[in-house]
Amino acid sequence: MLQLLKQIEAISSCRDRDILGASVVAAIHELFRPLRVTLLRLVPTPNGPAVTPVARFCEEGLRLYGEAGETGVCAELLESSALLHEAYRSGQLASTDGETGFAFAYPLSTGANATPGGFLKVDMKRTPTSMEREALDRFLRFYCNYIKLLDYSELDTLTGLLNRKTFDEAFDKIIASSSPSQDPDHQDDRRADDGMDNRHWLAVVDIDHFKRVNDTFGHLFGDEVLLRVASLMRCSFRSQDRLFRFGGEEFVVMLRVGSRANATRALERLRQMVESHEFPQVGQVTCSIGFTAVDPSLAPTDILGQADEALYYAKEHGRNQVCCYESLVESGLLEQHDFQPQQPEFDIDALFA
Repeated sequence: MLQLLKQIEAISSCRDRDILGASVVAAIHELFRPLRVTLLRLVPTPNGPAVTPVARFCEEGLRLYGEAGETGVCAELLESSALLHEAYRSGQLASTDGETGFAFAYPLSTGANATPGGFLKVDMKRTPTSMEREALDRFLRFYCNYIKLLDYSELDTLTGLLNRKTFDEAFDKIIASSSPSQDPDHQDDRRADDGMDNRHWLAVVDIDHFKRVNDTFGHLFGDEVLLRVASLMRCSFRSQDRLFRFGGEEFVVMLRVGSRANATRALERLRQMVESHEFPQVGQVTCSIGFTAVDPSLAPTDILGQADEALYYAKEHGRNQVCCYESLVESGLLEQHDFQPQQPEFDIDALFA
């Protein structure tokens, strides 16, 4: 009992979802000693939801996958797809008990009628006792309830995207993992595509003539446009990219795609998806996008300002287009501002050294 309370205390102090998931996986492994514990996330794609591993604990130890998959794990997921499908369809625990051992998939939902956002898959040598099953069920209910509380505080209530107040925290994490400022177009595109380049980009997406949509069709259809655009954004970008609704018709995307050309292609794909989508009652809707490279030496407001300038240029020159701040500056279409680098935090220890 004491060990369970310690695990709950550790989990409830964490807000990073990937680290939180890894903590849950490690806790279940320590409490129940299964062969393997794997946390899986359902990721929306244009072809429907896909399953990707988040964290695993097995005899080799704890592994946090982040954005990178692994061939062995993916092959195992395909083999257990029937088990996952049953858990997804029923919304309840699904299990198999055979000669090789016991396996079950637990759907992780954050509401009574919510679609599972992922699964916890557990492989054991033996069939768990009824008490172990109930203990595990209660533990995972606690985890889902905690995720629900995080959703309430961090997600936009209409679109389900991250809200404005979570931006600074997410930005700090991206800055910590970003490459030093350099010309991204002089990097090797193949290297960027392989995920070896940590360069990030920040884009501001604005729905064109959104006020006209609200005035003509009403706020109910305006909200439907926002919901559809948010859904298209989820399908257009990868799970490691961060999607925010800043308010009104404005969205922000933090993406890691390596080169400027790759960033342009990713954002252009979103623009085309919005343009070609048929919105109920409204018909066609377009969006304008401005983006810029994330320079770790600049303040978040300065980087947002650069993306905003590119967005304003796009809207003032025809709308329904993607504009890059750096490209506009190089072409002489925008004047580059000399932002002051962020000052390091005051070190009181150095004062008395």
